[in-house]
Amino acid sequence: MKQEKEYTQIAGELKQPIDQKALSPLYDGAKHSAVSPAYVYERLNDVFGIDGWTFTSELVKEIPQANGKDIYVVVKVTLQCRVGDKGVVRSQYGGNCNQRDVGDSYKGAVTDALTKCASMVYIAQDVYKGQQSHEKKIYSGAGTSKQQEKPTLSSNPAPSQLKETDQVVCGYLAKADIQGKITTYGEIDVNELRKQINYWKSNAKSDNQNAHLTICQKLLQEKTDNPARTFGNEGV
Repeated sequence: MKQEKEYTQIAGELKQPIDQKALSPLYDGAKHSAVSPAYVYERLNDVFGIDGWTFTSELVKEIPQANGKDIYVVVKVTLQCRVGDKGVVRSQYGGNCNQRDVGDSYKGAVTDALTKCASMVYIAQDVYKGQQSHEKKIYSGAGTSKQQEKPTLSSNPAPSQLKETDQVVCGYLAKADIQGKITTYGEIDVNELRKQINYWKSNAKSDNQNAHLTICQKLLQEKTDNPARTFGNEGV
């Protein structure tokens, strides 16, 4: 029997940044990014299940082009996703003109509209908001969800108070999968701590990233000063 997910879990999974490999320039030299539909479909399958979402399409208009051969196709797509015993429905319009294959014009229009619908349920929202692009990476776990916000430096525990199960406070190590598993400080060894410190010394901008850098520096010092020390244990 499939266990139903809570709304907050579903929203959190949908808001996870899209894989960087999904992004490419919208056209040659473009600053804006196109999102590969395969990654959008994967996110829908992962979050709702392969039987938990569907869509319908409706041809709106066919616009003949000046060359007399090509057709610009406009469609309306409605995305339906199951959330518990209720459904989420979003509709959008899309268009496409493929000069090599008329059939791909219809398919491209549907894909365009469907990815727009998916963005209305958080998928790849960071891209559409300009926070992520083919040129700019956003680290997994950062997301846009208020539920995913971590404590700022002032409220983070001191390293000596950390437990192995405490989650990292920046997105770089928060490798959340669809089950919601998050990397914890107990999983960071000395080599990884050094990598984290070297990286975030130059790249830390937010409070969470600076908090993470500070904790990693203190943890590295404690681990190298006293390699036998364990999290949550003040003994030798």
